[in-house]
Amino acid sequence: MSEDGRFPKIFSKKYNSKPVLYELLMDAIFVIVLGWMTHFRGLYATFLSLGALTGLTNLIIHYSIDFPRLKLRPGEQKGA
Repeated sequence: MSEDGRFPKIFSKKYNSKPVLYELLMDAIFVIVLGWMTHFRGLYATFLSLGALTGLTNLIIHYSIDFPRLKLRPGEQKGA
């Protein structure tokens, strides 16, 4: 997204075809949020919340893939 101008150009810098600065920024945000949640909510509630968020995200991803496939007829394949 930084290559098309939506994010600052510094995030498009790549090392071994990976956007290193963007990955470091996301890692830092994740660690800060995880530390903040652990401090204020406790370790058990934090990991319970993260597990629930992971499960819901997994359901959303799978449903978004499965529902369009239901529209295909049994002998019909898209792109073949």
